[in-house]
Amino acid sequence: MRPLGAPGKMEANTMDDVVTVGLDGSAESRAAARWAAEEAARRRLTLRLLHAWPMLAPEAVGTPPRWIRTTGRS
Repeated sequence: MRPLGAPGKMEANTMDDVVTVGLDGSAESRAAARWAAEEAARRRLTLRLLHAWPMLAPEAVGTPPRWIRTTGRS
């Protein structure tokens, strides 16, 4: 909780309660995650790790699954 304007009034923190870091598998993102974890622990905040990847386009309708195309099984 933190003060909100007038004395005696409090509001819940929102964005201040979480340390968020993005991961992409690189050494730099792993270093950022370590830093974020230490910072969250130091401030006694929640740590949120995010990982995202591009959404691949779906295969065309009627295309057999890749495992069938590569093995020849049906």
